[in-house]
Amino acid sequence: MAKVLAAEIRAGNLIECEKRIWRVLKCYHAPANRHPQLSLRSCVS
Repeated sequence: MAKVLAAEIRAGNLIECEKRIWRVLKCYHAPANRHPQLSLRSCVS
């Protein structure tokens, strides 16, 4: 599994985590926060 920079995550991206595929619905990058806040939905795999 390849690592992805937080700044590269956008709505519509597919992410593999814990052997499941997730679609990013919303992504909010706060200026003072190092980690983005994501809204994810599981895809059937």
